[in-house]
Amino acid sequence: MPSATVCYVWEPSLPPDTLVPNAHSRRLRFITLGGSPGVWAEQRRDLAQDFLRAFGDESASVPPLRAIAVGADADNTGGSSLAWISRLQHGRKPAP
Repeated sequence: MPSATVCYVWEPSLPPDTLVPNAHSRRLRFITLGGSPGVWAEQRRDLAQDFLRAFGDESASVPPLRAIAVGADADNTGGSSLAWISRLQHGRKPAP
């Protein structure tokens, strides 16, 4: 992973907005989200703010967004995961 990557995860054992380093790469940082299994939850994030929070020790500016990926993964825990995604949107702030 050559680019700095912020990954949002649902992790019920940690409070929402916990910043978690990746054990395998400094190029990836996790931010936990709130929500309960089986319940729809709307999530809104300020990607620039989250990037600076995760990688501000390396960069004072936010690079252009290159991609958004959505996935489900539970192989490290030996569990299972299932997610339904609806209305994924990029919301731009209005110009001043």
